[in-house]
Amino acid sequence: IVPMDDLPGSDWATAAVDDEDAIYSRISDLLPPTTDYVTVEEVDPMYVTGHDYEVRFTNIYPDTTIDVTVTPPETTLTYRDTTDLFQDGALVDIFQYWELFDVTTTPDTKLLEKQWNKSGDGNYNVVDGIKVVVNGAHSPELQTLTYIDNNPAFEGRAISWVDWGGTFFGNSADYGIEFWGGYLDPVATPDSFFTADIVWVDEVPLADPNTTRGQRGYNYLRGGTPNYGYQGYFQMPVEVYDMTDANNPRQVNVCFVENVGEANQNGTWDPDATALGGREYFFIMRSDYDGDDPSDAGTGAIDYTTEDFYDGGTFDFVYAGWFRQRGTNIIDSGDVLEWVWANPSDANDVFSFSTTAATVDNAALAEAAIDDIRVVPNPYYAYYNEEVDQFDRKVRFLGLPEQYTMRIFNVAGDMVRKLDHSDKLSLGNSWMDWNLLTDQGLPVASGVYIWYVESDSGTKYGKFAIIQEVEQLNTY
Repeated sequence: IVPMDDLPGSDWATAAVDDEDAIYSRISDLLPPTTDYVTVEEVDPMYVTGHDYEVRFTNIYPDTTIDVTVTPPETTLTYRDTTDLFQDGALVDIFQYWELFDVTTTPDTKLLEKQWNKSGDGNYNVVDGIKVVVNGAHSPELQTLTYIDNNPAFEGRAISWVDWGGTFFGNSADYGIEFWGGYLDPVATPDSFFTADIVWVDEVPLADPNTTRGQRGYNYLRGGTPNYGYQGYFQMPVEVYDMTDANNPRQVNVCFVENVGEANQNGTWDPDATALGGREYFFIMRSDYDGDDPSDAGTGAIDYTTEDFYDGGTFDFVYAGWFRQRGTNIIDSGDVLEWVWANPSDANDVFSFSTTAATVDNAALAEAAIDDIRVVPNPYYAYYNEEVDQFDRKVRFLGLPEQYTMRIFNVAGDMVRKLDHSDKLSLGNSWMDWNLLTDQGLPVASGVYIWYVESDSGTKYGKFAIIQEVEQLNTY
């Protein structure tokens, strides 16, 4: 493969995806937003159209096969076997396809159909010179756990993890049922789960843990009497919210565990920077927070002060984490630890983006580029590495315009060959080979030659040398 110049008048660098993060919208704002997101990459600027596009989602529909060899024709519907789809090395179930439409055309043109990959890996199709990458989950599930540094006062993530074998955040977090127990199962009761934000409201530890600064949490003591017994309802440096309705978040209850004898056994949740973080476990609950009566969980359904925490079977644990402070990094007010509960896209969700096509056939560019015409090799020493055998002799002209006429002269001013754009291997090429033959089909002699190009973009001339291989005729 030999890289060649583009046709003069073309500037592929001007091709672009205008919205690399596709713009999200909902058909109905009454339905919750998806947690999916779509990114778009430019892959081949030559094919970028400058059109507008939409990614839409639809329920799985079958492949249709019509057997016309029978009378009447028989139609067979075949549904994709979702149990055979793999993502990240695991079986997944899918409920929706995503599809890509060109919405500049009338009617809309479906460019990609029945796409199911939402892993974010590299296995996405390229069409119109772009690659559309849909990221997200196929079913409701805990999708990510991310530390968000919202306050520039102290930069960087200030919470780290203790690896207990969980699935998220360095294996330090998961569903509550996976860490401790409880009765909320994400498979059996997915509607009980939600996107949750742990929001820090005071980065400076206070001497009195009962001083109001965040919300109150139910505290249990590991190694106490009884083991994991209830200790109190204490103030914490965080507030925790159910973000299902981001415009009207619901504050929820939390529980936390301290370890007897630890330096940070102080009646508030403040994991330290030791390897185990002082064994301060954190639990997000399903019930509403009211902050008044410790025996009232807001819903009145659970009394966290008397229920058996160690058994855990009656507790509405949603998520659980075992964290530690990250070195000497400081947690800022406003920093967030966000648990994202996936809401896969459906027909209510649309992602749109636009592209800009490359500049082509630009007269000013073409006129400037005609000065770049050149011939290789120069001089020609009886060989060019593009020749396939001893009888295949050629030089190559590069940087040619789309249409042109070329004349080649010897130093005596005699025209030895006339060529034009029809002599190119392909009209779309910016190069042309000359076989070193005259218009009469005879090999040219060694010497210096002048080439002269005329085109709509202007004229250009240059010179080159040819040194032919010495030939001796055995028969004459």
